[in-house]
Amino acid sequence: MLAEYYVKHQFIVYVPKLSSDHRTIMPLLTHSNIHMKTPRKFQLSDERWRTGDGIIDDARRHGVNVFTVFDDAMPSCLKESKMGSVLIVTSFPERKGMFSLNAPRRHVKQACDIARHIVTVNEQLRHRLVEELDVDATKVTVVHAPYNKVCDDLWTVEMIDMTVNKYSIPANYVVCDLRHSESDDDVETLMQAMSAVSTDYIKLLVLYPRADVVKRLARAHNIQRRVVVLDRVHRADVPAIYKRAQLMLAVEANDDMPVTVLDAQRCGLPVVALNTEVVAEYGGRAVTCVDTPQAMAHEVDYLLGHHEHRAALSEAGLLNSEDYNPETIARHLMAVYSPHHA
Repeated sequence: MLAEYYVKHQFIVYVPKLSSDHRTIMPLLTHSNIHMKTPRKFQLSDERWRTGDGIIDDARRHGVNVFTVFDDAMPSCLKESKMGSVLIVTSFPERKGMFSLNAPRRHVKQACDIARHIVTVNEQLRHRLVEELDVDATKVTVVHAPYNKVCDDLWTVEMIDMTVNKYSIPANYVVCDLRHSESDDDVETLMQAMSAVSTDYIKLLVLYPRADVVKRLARAHNIQRRVVVLDRVHRADVPAIYKRAQLMLAVEANDDMPVTVLDAQRCGLPVVALNTEVVAEYGGRAVTCVDTPQAMAHEVDYLLGHHEHRAALSEAGLLNSEDYNPETIARHLMAVYSPHHA
């Protein structure tokens, strides 16, 4: 994201284990100011990455001003280095059992102690780092995730029709995008909600990589005829699917970056979501938040029957999404790096 809006800056991606044709690396290399580097002598193990200084020696040689790490793999030698360091925390393991610092949490704690500046993607993560790991609050800045830029692309009615027909999607549907969910419990919550929806003409479209789970739980709730699942959908087609839907249902209980909510809002799609701190933070008053699947079903029925309220929620979502424009978010993130270039 930074490379797209700050073309005069050079960005180096250190990838000790991945080749340049890996699916997560290839999109980065479309930018001329992003360069991929690998260690010259050996492939770093996870532990060497955390504790060794080989990667920092390479970074010095490449003229790096600020070394950035996601979540927990911060080389310890950075603490004594004059190089700037930024830790970006997108998620943080919950405390389990009697140990407040199990291995994953301990790694986050170590990385927070080493980094000169920390970025979290929501206020809840910032609060947890400060309260649970005793991180210095002055080191932490919240920079929210942006919506997907493809949502701003021009979509004609013909293009939307062609995309919807490609996937054989029914005419009237609400959508739930669980492509980033890691829990089948989210699917169960969704089925509970849909089974209580009384508007009989509406279908539920679920984007989820495990179609078997969706079909099994739909049968368990006797709503298999009302549920359609897409386990494979190209991400460039998702905005068209959103734009044709009646509503978005958001049921993920643990979602630190609810970008699907932002993408839906950017596409003009009203959102009904389970009430979590992060969804409320990102979605603002433009999201209808509920506490139970039954309450979600009630709101779905109400909004489907009241077009004017649906339209108002759509307009509010579009206004809210403007605060998460990728260029705006890139500017907020670059402000974290600016002191290191002074």
